[in-house]
Amino acid sequence: MKTVEISVYQFNELSESAKEKAIENHRIYDEYSWSQEVLESVKEGLEHFGASLSNYSIDWNNINCSCWKVNFPEQSELSGVRLWKYLQNQGLLTYWNKYQKKTDKLLSGNCPFTGVCFDEDFLDNIRQFVKKPNKHTTFKELLEDAVYNCFNAGCKDFEYQQSDEAIIETLSEYEFTEDGERY
Repeated sequence: MKTVEISVYQFNELSESAKEKAIENHRIYDEYSWSQEVLESVKEGLEHFGASLSNYSIDWNNINCSCWKVNFPEQSELSGVRLWKYLQNQGLLTYWNKYQKKTDKLLSGNCPFTGVCFDEDFLDNIRQFVKKPNKHTTFKELLEDAVYNCFNAGCKDFEYQQSDEAIIETLSEYEFTEDGERY
């Protein structure tokens, strides 16, 4: 048996070249840490409005390289005041949680679907529509925009997660070898 001693360092103790290597390694191998939460917000939000998500592929680096399909409810072509009344009459502006307890209205800003902030991104344009219905906006467009807004918020969050500032903050929790490899 042989014993090997290795010196380990905090990120701030590394040389500049070792810091750069640690940052780049993290950037290459790190995945988006909130991807499941974004996806759950979209799925739960769509389910609440009678729609569902299928055939999706999300590129967190670029929303324009992502694709998804929304299966819409049959009322997807309703628009304007008729859509507003439909949302009101069907109780779609109130959320029933998994335990069948009525929560605050969707308009209150309390992350009703998953308890994560991406619920709010999903609901933003729906809230705007409810406050001021646009006669040309269809239910289909409203839900498509909600999905896009939520995924786009995830992309922006991932962009921040990949910034030097965020990576350095994350790496401050780890130890490294002298050359910047995570220990």
